Amino acid sequence: MAKISDNFLVELYKLCLTSEPFLGVVSKNLKYQYIPSEVHKTVWQEISDSYELDGVSPTIGVLSERLKNDSDAKKLLIEIKNCKIGDNRDSIIKQFESYIRDVRFVDLYTRVGEMWNKNTQKDRDDAIAVLAKESEEIVGFSIGGELSAKVFSDFEKRQELRKQKEEDSQLKIPFGIHALDHYTYGGGRLGTSGLILGRSGAGKSTFLRWVGLHAARLGYRVVHFQAEGTESEAMDNYDAAWTSVNTIDIEYGNIPANKATSIRRVREDILKGGGEIYVVASETFDSMYIEDCNERLEEIENKIGKVHLVLFDYLEIFNIKGRYDGEKGERLKRDKIANKITNIATKFNVFSLSATQANDIKPEKWNSPDYVMTRSDISEFKGALKPFSYFMTLNQTKDESDNGVIRLHNDKFRHSKSGQTYKIYQSLDNSRFYDSKRTLQFFWDAATGKPI
Repeated sequence: MAKISDNFLVELYKLCLTSEPFLGVVSKNLKYQYIPSEVHKTVWQEISDSYELDGVSPTIGVLSERLKNDSDAKKLLIEIKNCKIGDNRDSIIKQFESYIRDVRFVDLYTRVGEMWNKNTQKDRDDAIAVLAKESEEIVGFSIGGELSAKVFSDFEKRQELRKQKEEDSQLKIPFGIHALDHYTYGGGRLGTSGLILGRSGAGKSTFLRWVGLHAARLGYRVVHFQAEGTESEAMDNYDAAWTSVNTIDIEYGNIPANKATSIRRVREDILKGGGEIYVVASETFDSMYIEDCNERLEEIENKIGKVHLVLFDYLEIFNIKGRYDGEKGERLKRDKIANKITNIATKFNVFSLSATQANDIKPEKWNSPDYVMTRSDISEFKGALKPFSYFMTLNQTKDESDNGVIRLHNDKFRHSKSGQTYKIYQSLDNSRFYDSKRTLQFFWDAATGKPI
């Protein structure tokens, strides 16, 4: 039997867990008996079984739970988790192809030898025929073609997968703002990501919390990564928003007696419907790494089940492993964080939403009721926008802020028409980004010709 190193298997497994097409190819070719050690056999069996059952690459968290009673397997999973593929993908593929050719040749040589040694002419003729056919297949073995998607050849396969999709595969997570949900045909798609742009103090965090609360009310599970501020601050703002109690009163536990019954009923209804928000906060500035968010999300899903919405508050406050110096480094850092936020959406089939801060907008621009920010206002970081399917901006003059009004501008929608600007009312005393009652009354008055 050809030899294969443990280090290579670790790299191979890591690539399988990060690439479903690669895992699909490897699972067809890497037979259980080809693997030398028992612990590697155990882990590979779990990976391939999980893929066959679910149709997706399992996460380290899922594998850890299934193998929690096997200490050797857990050590191997830690090695896989810490393994860095980097630019080694092509090298791993070539080494895997070479290994499969080697083990198939050894297997063919053994079988042909057994046939030949039977000493009948028919057996020897069969041995020659098998050797001629399978040796040609071994020489030509390559997985490169299998890793390339084919439009026509793979059509029927894609159709079968489409028919087997879960009912929620096209599920959308509403934003909880009537106009925005209208323009996005129901909200943000699972497996995609969105970004909002706003000036400092424009309500970016309040927007994120509003979307999270609305999703939880509909029975969805939400994870909120708070990179700036304490857990206590995040909870005070969430509690003020869902209870509709002034933030100052919430901070000191002062809930009006006439609201206590309705608050208890709302809480019971949300929990009964399956909705919940899990807040993961960083108590110190600049200490939450986006890679850690990925791992934490794995742990949360492993404990509670499917998550639907992930909030990152907010993009540039998160950190990323590696060194990024100077203006060019900062740009690269933001681009990578944006990509990882979107990768999390794809990997976990969630809708992920974050915010970024607008800088250097002159007062004469932002204080004009006719001005809206677009992607051109963050030109130095425009690369960070590319991974996002939804990009909206928050626009507000001083007068609008005093009157509890803000204008949303739909700058980029990948799956629907964008470019619309619309006004909504807010209730920021209660940490509510959207005051639906006042906003709908505004639209009704405008539609019926009533003076506004």
